Amino acid sequence: MDVVLPVFQLLYFVAHFLVSLALSVIDTFHDLHRLLLRLCSFLAPTLIPACRLQADAAQLKKVPQHLGLILVAHQTHQISQLSTVISWAVAYGVRFVSLYDAHGILKRNKPVILKALEESNSDIMYNVLSYDQDCKPEKDTVAGKCVKTDTTTVHQEVTVNLLSQEDSRGNLASVAKRLSKTGCKITASTIESHLVTNGQPDPDVVITVGETFATFAFLPWQIRLAEFFVTSSLSRFEYSDFQTILKKYSRCEQRLGK
Repeated sequence: MDVVLPVFQLLYFVAHFLVSLALSVIDTFHDLHRLLLRLCSFLAPTLIPACRLQADAAQLKKVPQHLGLILVAHQTHQISQLSTVISWAVAYGVRFVSLYDAHGILKRNKPVILKALEESNSDIMYNVLSYDQDCKPEKDTVAGKCVKTDTTTVHQEVTVNLLSQEDSRGNLASVAKRLSKTGCKITASTIESHLVTNGQPDPDVVITVGETFATFAFLPWQIRLAEFFVTSSLSRFEYSDFQTILKKYSRCEQRLGK
């Protein structure tokens, strides 16, 4: 009996060590694989043809009208990949895209975002909206590379919202303060008419990008029927990931009231 226990402890230690070593090797392999994929995409970026995007979208039962992207922490600096995700969404038929970060970094980088959208290989007119402290929209319109200069051609337009904390809860607080001074009857429609995204459909799909899951971008009644998804990093977010999210959304039951 005195010999069995030490032998069992030794075997347990060896087994635990081997399992830990195997998991460490697997994690290292995955990290190297992701690094190689990123290096390959940097050295030889692949452009997904619009016809493939449209064909993939045609296989879905439904596509979202409004896509929300919540960027956490350093994810806000991935402007190039962000414009790529927008181009995927637009090719699928999305008409409204809301980009949110808590501290307004995207708003401050609006010229960079406009430049990235302008250099995208699309025939889309992008209306990029940011909002001042009085909730008034500041609109900039840019055209993708494939937009023809023929003035008689009507091009598809997509709205891109740049939102921050002051446009969500801050916007609601300012609306409440303003309405309290008017003395009018306050209803849900009255409040909605003063919100920065008035006239736009509520988000159907919201993707949180970052290590921390958050829903602080949108007001509760705006996301009551939204499907939420999470990805750890925008730089690792590939088209296959985007396609998987849209497939999952398409398989969900039709939203109430639609």
